[in-house]
Amino acid sequence: MVVTCQENIEVQQELAQKYREEIGRRIWTLTEKNLQLLQGILVFLAWYQTHWVLGHQLSNLMYMAMSLVTELGLDKEPSSGTRTAPGVLTEITKKQEPQPVRTNDERRCHLGVFWLNSLLRICVKDIVPMPSRPSINNSCSILEAGLESPWDTYLVQLVRIQLVASSISATLYQDLERNEAQISHTLFMATSHVERHVQDLGATLHQGSRLQAPLTMSFHMLQVYLYKIGIDERLHEPTNPTLLSSCDPSPHALRCSYLLVSCLNAVKAVIENFLLLTSPTILSMPYTYWIQMGHCINMFSRLLVTHSTLWDPNLVTGIHDFTSTLERLAVKIEGAMSEGADEGEVDRYLQEGWGELEGYGAGICWDADGA
Repeated sequence: MVVTCQENIEVQQELAQKYREEIGRRIWTLTEKNLQLLQGILVFLAWYQTHWVLGHQLSNLMYMAMSLVTELGLDKEPSSGTRTAPGVLTEITKKQEPQPVRTNDERRCHLGVFWLNSLLRICVKDIVPMPSRPSINNSCSILEAGLESPWDTYLVQLVRIQLVASSISATLYQDLERNEAQISHTLFMATSHVERHVQDLGATLHQGSRLQAPLTMSFHMLQVYLYKIGIDERLHEPTNPTLLSSCDPSPHALRCSYLLVSCLNAVKAVIENFLLLTSPTILSMPYTYWIQMGHCINMFSRLLVTHSTLWDPNLVTGIHDFTSTLERLAVKIEGAMSEGADEGEVDRYLQEGWGELEGYGAGICWDADGA
């Protein structure tokens, strides 16, 4: 219902509030657990057309979806049960009945929760990751081979992008999250290793003209996630003196510059793909794509204020380039809103929301200029 009334933000707000109350009543009070509840949470989280901050409810709903995946057993194949699993002692005396075959709707839900969890971790907040179990790859293969829905291939490709993102997280970022972690030569080796995986994935991503732009945008978002490690301050001031050799520029400095330039190019690629979207697509673009755009703009501003002798000044984009990029985005979105207003598809609250976003962008420009 929320999706079908996207032109009326007030109705969406009212429905969203009632939905949150109903989902809490059914899960916590009535202790229900079924696929329909999980599908509802996914649509609500992934859509969220008003694009207003959910606050801590975002994490609560995400964890609720992850919990339903576990309770419904969607993260395990029917034949993968083990007699050593926790809680299995309570089932020893039960007669073992044939387990049902996993349905495609169940597989889609499982993949959807994994994709959304991974995307929120990259773009919004560091929530607990959902494990990339073998059942993820198995569901991808089954849906891709079944050709039951033209959207299945698109979902599978989005999930495979986030599977590589999980690999990047495990390879690069988990150790760096510890304060005692130090930058070493192995970081660059690991970056080169996962970079090849990203490049190989990019060669396999193809969709029809309608979906190619958002799919490509998600792929470039993956590149941003890989290369933004170059912004880490410990990379620019390593405690290990052997990383900074006497030659100028040192291999360490060249590699740092490569990461930063690659991150900048990936950010610009995300924005360029957004500018290719049609006006109707922009007006009905789900929350998940807006947060990718917001994260890229944030990374753009971070690159502008990264001060280091390892960051080649000749390769740094200027403040004017950043502001002109925001202006291009503003023109694109305002054009879409103007077309939507003529057709009665744009609510005044959406216009106010975009005005606030423009003010936020201007603030970033001011901060970057002052830095």
